[in-house]
Amino acid sequence: MLIPIWCYIVIFFSLLWIGKPYLYRDLVNKICSKPFWWTPLCLGGMAYGAAILLCAILWW
Repeated sequence: MLIPIWCYIVIFFSLLWIGKPYLYRDLVNKICSKPFWWTPLCLGGMAYGAAILLCAILWW
């Protein structure tokens, strides 16, 4: 269920950002401007990737 949940999130935000591209631009500028935003998002992405890898190894 980890990958389908991520896919639904990506699809939802893609539709939102296609309709209002300035929201995406502002979000990227906010994330890239300070390490305060960048670091937790990078760590969260690595944790999500590790969880997918761990689940694939244990239950596939």
